[in-house]
Amino acid sequence: MTLANITTLAQTIVTNSQTEQEKILTNLQATATYQSLTDTQKKELTEAVSNNSNSTIESAKAILTTVGDLKRKFGKCKPTSL
Repeated sequence: MTLANITTLAQTIVTNSQTEQEKILTNLQATATYQSLTDTQKKELTEAVSNNSNSTIESAKAILTTVGDLKRKFGKCKPTSL
C-alpha cells in the first residue's frame, strides 16, 4: 500500500463519516419523538451523534496529516540503486 492509497482511504473515511452523520441527524430530527423533546434534549442528542462521528473524522484527519508529513520527509530523499 502506498501513501497515496492511504490518503485516498483516509479521505474516503472523512467523506463517508460526514455523510453518515448528516443522514443520522436528518433521520433523528424527522422523528415524532425528537420533535417532542425540549430544545436542551434535542441539543444533547445532536451533540451525541456529532461527537461520535467527529472522533472517526478526527482520526482520519490525523492519518491524513501523518501521511502528508511522511510525503514531505520522504519526498526529500533521493532513491538509491541496489
